Formats: sequence, structure tokens, C-alpha cells
Amino acid sequence: MKSKIVPVLIISLVIQNCFFYGIILMPQSSAITLPECLVVGPGELYEKIQDAINTSHDGDMIYVTAGYTYYEHLTVNKSIDLVGADKYTTIIDGSGIGTVVTITVDNVNLNNFMITNGGSDIGDAGIKLASSNFTTITDNIIYFNGYAGILITSSNNDTVNRNDILVNEEYGIKIQSSSDMTIIANNITEGKHSIDVWYSTRTIVSQNIVSSNMFAISFLTSSNNIITENEIYDIIYFGISVGSSSYDNDIISNTIHDLGNAGILLYTNSYDNTLTENIIYNISGDGAGVYLQHSPNNTLTSNILFNNTIGIYAFDSNNIVISSNSIFNNSQDGININQSNDMSISENFIFNNTWNGVNIDYYSCNNTIFNNTIYGDLYSGITIKSFSMNTSIRNNIIFNNTFYGIVLYSHANYNTIQSNYIFNNFHTGIVIISYSTYNTVNSNYVIDNGVYGIALLIVTNNLIYDNYFDNNDYELDSAATTWNITKTSGSNIVGGAFIGGNYWSDYTGNDTDHDGIGDTSIPYTHIGEIDEGGDYLPLILSPHATSISPENYSTNIPVTTNIDITFDQVMNKASVEDNLSVSPTFSYTASWTIDEIRAPPL
Repeated sequence: MKSKIVPVLIISLVIQNCFFYGIILMPQSSAITLPECLVVGPGELYEKIQDAINTSHDGDMIYVTAGYTYYEHLTVNKSIDLVGADKYTTIIDGSGIGTVVTITVDNVNLNNFMITNGGSDIGDAGIKLASSNFTTITDNIIYFNGYAGILITSSNNDTVNRNDILVNEEYGIKIQSSSDMTIIANNITEGKHSIDVWYSTRTIVSQNIVSSNMFAISFLTSSNNIITENEIYDIIYFGISVGSSSYDNDIISNTIHDLGNAGILLYTNSYDNTLTENIIYNISGDGAGVYLQHSPNNTLTSNILFNNTIGIYAFDSNNIVISSNSIFNNSQDGININQSNDMSISENFIFNNTWNGVNIDYYSCNNTIFNNTIYGDLYSGITIKSFSMNTSIRNNIIFNNTFYGIVLYSHANYNTIQSNYIFNNFHTGIVIISYSTYNTVNSNYVIDNGVYGIALLIVTNNLIYDNYFDNNDYELDSAATTWNITKTSGSNIVGGAFIGGNYWSDYTGNDTDHDGIGDTSIPYTHIGEIDEGGDYLPLILSPHATSISPENYSTNIPVTTNIDITFDQVMNKASVEDNLSVSPTFSYTASWTIDEIRAPPL
């Protein structure tokens, strides 16, 4: 028998803000249970919220009227929408004991309440989700709960969105053993721990404002999480902390400022985490913008760190990549590496820090510092010290530091300083002192430093060759320094065909065999400042004329005339005058005009 179709049935229920509309086409013999809207409040059918929950079915809405405080402890065991009329005046109060709202099923929506006065025992909360999936907590005020504002355990795919989470004693939000959570656009203030995530994966913490707490956002033994676009300020200790073997977390585009200890802390074997495009400033006390402790294999790129005590501090943390950051105006070091190995520090702008731009300290080995721009630091651009070895410093631009460009200090051995531009440092370009040995300095431009181009004191067995020393007042020496290698075929720093010693702008010897290496007044000792040995193969510029006026083969030249020759690079006077010839042979007198001779442009 064919079913008969009855006319369209339209059901419309409107009770204050509680709406349901149904349009149904149904067979005559069918029975359908429609979602209901249950209203709770003084004078309504339900005056207790729990009574409405007990009566409800999955899919129902419970609407709670405003202007009343409900002293209850709710257990939500139906997949319902629980909605308050006004979050400022629809209040659920736990009377200081237990958990105020416990949700134990999936697909619950809880919004627009003030939830307050939960208990202070471990496990108590304003709202607790226990094995609840795809639940949403939105637009609530969660206030003055003794242990936690929101506690989520063994749950997945829940969302906590646009809540004000205020003055909760221990935790604003605590998540344990859960995955795929979204914590977004909440305001969390005045407690101890703002957001704590333990033993959880794939959580997104985004666009929250976290302030006036002891700790802000913490991840413990958690992986594959994203922390992004949060603003964190006025925190006593840490802004974002990731610890206890947490890995593969992305910390991106957060703004963190006015803290007492560390903007971002990675600790206790937290590895393979990425910190990108964060802005961190005004971290005071003994803290740092970023602090890595016992945590290897992490990457820091494109962050801005300024006005902190230290920009980046790494302790016992190996194989860290620090790249393309701006690190400036910190009251101690821009970057401080302590007991950490295999670091890569590259392409950073590091400037105006009160101590060092980069400080490699205390048994830190096999580190690489390259392609950085470092200037305006009070003590030095780069310092390597205290038994730190095998550091490669190359292709950096280091200038305008108040005292030194690069310092190797206190048993800093087997390091290489290569292909750097070091200029306009107010005292010395390169300093090697205090038993620092077996270091190699080559292919650097050292120009216009205030007192010394290079200074060596109480050191032995260092090799210094193929450098360009120009317009530095003095160069000093200590025993057993080697200033040249054996003459070797290959392009040198001034474009000559052989590598040997260094180019010195005040060397006055001659290149009698035209091989680009000085043959007279050797060894070069800078008026005795090199007190043992010296440079036996000082480099001579091999310039080429780029223009001659009058031109070659000109005719009708007066007997007395000026010949102007322009060369393609810097040179010393002797290297030109002693190798200048005029054909046909006539007597001549050469004059010399210098127009701001300097090294090749950067």
C-alpha cells in the first residue's frame, strides 16, 4: 500500500531567545521526535538547570534565563546546546566545592554563562570535559574557580572560543591526554597558569590574550601543536614554555612582552620545534627573549627580540639554527651560547646590545657564525671564550662596536676567522688574547679601526694570512704567531696571483719580481710592533689602469705635460712608482694624489 502524504506541517516555537523551526514532509503513519527547547528560570517549567538536562534528549536546547544565580553542580550527559541568556547575569555558582559543570558526552555546546566558584581540590574546575569530543565552549565568563577554569581530559576535537577566563587559582585552561583541540580568542588573566597542555597532540592555541599570570602558555610532553598569534604580557615567569620531550611544535607570530624571566622557554630535551616571526621585548631580570635549556635540534627564524636582558640564550642545547632574526637593544648579549655545540648562527641583524652581539662561552664547540650583520654593540661584535673551540666565523659584516669587532679570549682554540668585513670598531678589529692558540685568521678586510687592526697578547701558534689591513693605527704581536703561509698559487685578497702574507696599507717595500709579493723591507713588522718574526710575504696590490689621459699613442703632446692614470683598486704608492715606465724613454718626475683610498666596496 502506498503511503499517503499529509500537508506540510510547520512548527514554530519562540520563547525569548530560544527558537526552533521545523518543516517536515512525513508519511501518515510515521512518528518523529523533534528537538525541543527547554527553558530554565524562576517561574518556568524548570527552575533547576540539572532538571532540564535530565529531561532533555540529544539535540535539544536548554535556554537559561538571565538575572539569576543557579547554585548547582551540573552533569551534562546529553548532546545538547546549553545556552545562557546573558553571560554577565546568567550565573552558575559551585559554592566553592567540586566542579561546576561536568560534560561527559560528545557534541555539547555551552555558551553565554558566568561559571564561578568551583572547588580548589585537584581535578575541580569551573568546566570539566571528560572523554567529550566535538564540544564547544564559547562566550562564557569563567571566573574565580579554585583549581581550574576549564579542565579537559581524554578528549578530542573540542573548541574553547571567545571566553573570559579570569582569576582562577591554579589553571585558566588545563588540557591532559587529548588531541586536536582548538583554543582561540580567549582572554585569560590573573591566575598562576594560563593555558597548560600535557601529553597532548595537534592542539591549536591561537589569538588569545594572556596577561597578569605567573605562567602563560605551557606545553609538557606534547607534540605537533601550533601556538600562534597570541599576545602575552605582564607575566611573572615564562610567556610560552615547551618542555619534557615536547617536539615538532610550531610557535609562530606571537607578541610577548613585559615578562620577568623568558619570553619563550624550551627545556628538558624539547626538540625539533620551530620559532618563527615572534616579537619578544621587555623581558627583564635574568631572563632572555628565547631561552633554550637542554633542548637540541630547534630552529629560530625571523623573530624580533629587543629590550630584553639577553636576546637568545642557549645552555646545553646542541644543533640549534638561529637565522634571519633581528636582535637589538638588549641589556646584556644579543646571543649567548653556553656549553652548546653545532650551532648555526646566520643572516641575523644584531646591533646595539650592551655586552656582545654574539657570545660563545664555556666549552661551546663546532659552532658556525656566518653572513650576519653585527654593529653598535658595546663590548664586541663576536666573542669566543673559555675553552670554546672550532668555531667558524665567516662572511660577517662587523662594524661600529664600541670596543672590539671579534675577540678570542681565554683558551679559545682552533677557531677560524675568515672573509669578514671588520671596520670602524672604536678600539680593535680583531683581538686574540689569554692563551688562545691554533686559530686561523684569513681573507678578512680590517679597516679603519680606532686603535689596532689586530692585537695579540699572551698567545702562541696562531696563523694570520691573506688579510687586508688598512688605515689601522697599530698591529701588535705575541710570540710564535705566523703571519704568512708558503707562497702558493691562487687569487689573494688584493687580486694577485699568489697567496702568502697580508696586505698592509703602510708597507713601503717593493715588488722587484712583479709577482704581487713584496721583496724588500721584509719581514714586515709595523715599525717593530710585531716583536717576533713578521710577515715575510707581504702582499702588493696589482692594479690595472682603467683610464689614461692623454690616451696611449696620443700625438702632438707637449714636452712638459701631466699624465693622469686611474687604477681599478687601492694600492700603495711604492707599488706603482717603482713599476712605472714611460716609452720612449724620457726623464720624468712622478707625483702622487690620493682620493680617499679604501678597500673594495661591501
